[in-house]
Amino acid sequence: TTLKKYLRKPQKNSDNPIHSENHFGLFTLNAKAKFALWEFHDNATFENLSRGKNPIQKTFKGNKKQLFSSVLTPLEK
Repeated sequence: TTLKKYLRKPQKNSDNPIHSENHFGLFTLNAKAKFALWEFHDNATFENLSRGKNPIQKTFKGNKKQLFSSVLTPLEK
């Protein structure tokens, strides 16, 4: 299925792990579902799916406070 193909997708810029292109997408390389997919995780949509041998989990262990404290906001002019 499409989701399974997406989970196998490699990192976009493996030569530079902090490159901005590596931050786009819905899953991290180690099978963590980004915030936009947390509700699907809660509803067991990803049950029995994995990326490699990693089961699908939420980024930040599902902690919204931790997630939002990591967000960088643009500087005001």
